[in-house]
Amino acid sequence: MKGKIKKISGPLVLVEGLVDARMYDVVKVGELGSMGEVIRIKKDTVYVQVYESTLGLKPGEPVVDTGMPLVAELGPGLLIAIYDGIQRPLSEFTSDSDFVLRGMSVLSLDRNQKWTFKPEVSKGDLVKPGSILGSVKELGLVHKIMVPKGVSGQVGKIKQKDYHVHDKLTTVDKTKVSLIQRWPVRLPRPVNERLPYEEKLKTGLRAIDSLFPISKGGSAAMSGGFGVGKTVVLQSIAKFSDFDIVVMLGAERGETRWQTYCLASQS
Repeated sequence: MKGKIKKISGPLVLVEGLVDARMYDVVKVGELGSMGEVIRIKKDTVYVQVYESTLGLKPGEPVVDTGMPLVAELGPGLLIAIYDGIQRPLSEFTSDSDFVLRGMSVLSLDRNQKWTFKPEVSKGDLVKPGSILGSVKELGLVHKIMVPKGVSGQVGKIKQKDYHVHDKLTTVDKTKVSLIQRWPVRLPRPVNERLPYEEKLKTGLRAIDSLFPISKGGSAAMSGGFGVGKTVVLQSIAKFSDFDIVVMLGAERGETRWQTYCLASQS
């Protein structure tokens, strides 16, 4: 379905003609196809938040509704990549420009690399959503390959082998299962139960470990004004804490602010 730009206000684009648009649909905006997301629908006008620069956009340019929500690709290869805000791996951009060109579309996970899959179930086993089918190692860490949501039944033929992320590992009730899963970012991952906190996360900073301890699997917030040292503390935690993975998320608001998420080792 195609509409056209009615008005532009910063990153917000008003679109007319998208009569069948739904909330949170991903749309391609303008001649370059910049990625956007439907955030409001009012009568015949669709409000689109564009996740790339709107510089140069003009009223009348086309807007195409993909009919799909914004999704993240999850699977092996995720830990070794650096992404922009819409999960485009920066290593895939070969342009001479210092910036990511608008409208560029690349796959989030490498389709050429192979991963060794070790099954933990056998043909004919009964499984349900969240059941572990097997595992793949990346950077010494283990990815648990699980049955997707809404799928249950008997496992088909399955064996240890090197696979691309999009190759068929097996079938569950005739549904193909691969190493990759595409998950809508606005849909929470299902949780069976919340495990109790049993172990302290050692950050390596005495003030935090003694006065404000953090549990493994828990969360903590740190607030403060500009220049008081939040980033330095986060960098110190990332350097000295007993973790397996550090995920750095950057947000642009006039300056670059960093958040650090430490996924603590459970070993």
